[in-house]
Amino acid sequence: TVTGVQTCALPIFASGAPRYPVISTSDAVAKSITINAAGASLAMNTTRKLSLAGNFTLSAGSFDAGDGTVSFTGSSTVTGAVTFNNLEITSGGLTLGSGLGASSIRGIFTINNGGFIAASAPKYISGSTLVYNTGSTFARADEWPSGNTPETVPHHVIVRAGTTLNLDVKPGPTGDNSHYDGEGRTLLGDLDLYGALTMGGNSGTMAEDLVVGGNVTIRNTGGLVLGSQKPSDSKIADIQLGGNWLHETGGTFDASRRAVIFNGSSTAEQTVTFNGTEIFGYFIVNKSNNGIVKMVADAFIYGANQGSIFQLLNGRLDLNGRSMTLQIRDTINNVNQNILIEGSAGNLRSEEHTSELQSQFRISYAVFCLKKK
Repeated sequence: TVTGVQTCALPIFASGAPRYPVISTSDAVAKSITINAAGASLAMNTTRKLSLAGNFTLSAGSFDAGDGTVSFTGSSTVTGAVTFNNLEITSGGLTLGSGLGASSIRGIFTINNGGFIAASAPKYISGSTLVYNTGSTFARADEWPSGNTPETVPHHVIVRAGTTLNLDVKPGPTGDNSHYDGEGRTLLGDLDLYGALTMGGNSGTMAEDLVVGGNVTIRNTGGLVLGSQKPSDSKIADIQLGGNWLHETGGTFDASRRAVIFNGSSTAEQTVTFNGTEIFGYFIVNKSNNGIVKMVADAFIYGANQGSIFQLLNGRLDLNGRSMTLQIRDTINNVNQNILIEGSAGNLRSEEHTSELQSQFRISYAVFCLKKK
């Protein structure tokens, strides 16, 4: 155990030697860690924390993170393909390796106030979690890259209370595009909002979707703001959802005239839960395998003259005794709006309601059973 802020190098412990370092009975603090000889090793047992003010280098030997946490407390660089259990950045920028030298996260990666990734995102092992805990507004950067494949993007994302994550990120005023890879983001698991996530709202410029493979939960302290409304722009900033929608009382949701798209790939139900009337800009069901979206909330859909505000493209919608109200008249642009139903089964015929519906159209069927043409 290192008990002071020191430089701790580990090049001298041969394989099988009885005195290799193990962090087990207390936390450790060091200036930097270097493991650079065959057979040298550092291990962490239980849930201990190793705090580093400097760099972590693994060029030979091994590092076993166990169930522990490595916390970087200043500007640092990780060299070598290091696999962390839990990783924290509490201050300064952290530079990680790339390619074969990329670091991996198998547990929780937390960005605290003052911390950020200076270069290269880690590999996110399945089940890992990216946590934003800055207590202020944080502009998404290299910690959450674009893409949609395992290891490339985080599995779960949590925004802690008091933190606002801004996904509406463009290159800075210097015009530096070196780290800019588009705005659309994907996570394979759940999005849990104790704090807020914004895609820009009505004044924003985000033009790509947020794709959530699992559930979206807006906690009683959290909030979600979708992207901007741009009728002249074919690009959008909607949210695509593969799991359930849960909105706790006290949390806030601003649809900003953008769509929530329910497109889970399995036959399992996707539920919409809120203790009240959830207000959507656009509501789209596009589930494969004839899957079901089940309402555990009333809904009001208002749109803004950019396509059909309510779309049943594939799958089924179960109102479950709830009401869904569509504002067919766009009071902002003073035009009539559409609903779109593709395919027919059971109670509904395939048709598009347009100017015949001058005010509000209330859907009162208990279940929609639809399939694609």
